[in-house]
Amino acid sequence: MKKNEKKVVIANIEKVNKETALPNFNSGIVVVDDINKQKKLFHYTFGQGKIGGIVFFNDTVLRPEVGQCLKIFYCVTKDRKGEKRSIVLNVEKTTEMNPNALKTIQGRLELKYKDGSWDGSPDFAFIGDYYVHRSVLCEYNITADCNVTADVIYAGQGKWKVIKIHQ
Repeated sequence: MKKNEKKVVIANIEKVNKETALPNFNSGIVVVDDINKQKKLFHYTFGQGKIGGIVFFNDTVLRPEVGQCLKIFYCVTKDRKGEKRSIVLNVEKTTEMNPNALKTIQGRLELKYKDGSWDGSPDFAFIGDYYVHRSVLCEYNITADCNVTADVIYAGQGKWKVIKIHQ
């Protein structure tokens, strides 16, 4: 043992139920930012500057949608590379929101075409600095520049992506 290092000795282990134990762990409101049905999991984010993670369908009965907020109880460990990683202990529905990971914006949606060529259907778009994937444009049948209100989700590395357009 090193000097000034604290040592924890477990003296008594007691089995408790889930409801008693969970409040002793970290909790937070996260937003589902991706669902992978093939791998049977969903990915969540806490928002800017925070670590995200995954939840396997086997570990919960919930089948959330992209953009849905959930409350998770978790603990943080370090992986082999020393990077922080959250381990989800419990996931539950919530009506609480997380403005660090999900917000509503308004602005001018501008369509973009790869290589600047126009072939009829746009490849992607932007609302200011917010990226709009081609699948979102198709889902809402957007074929021309227009003013919109949209829900955006934190996509990591300071970037946000549009997940829903209100028409």
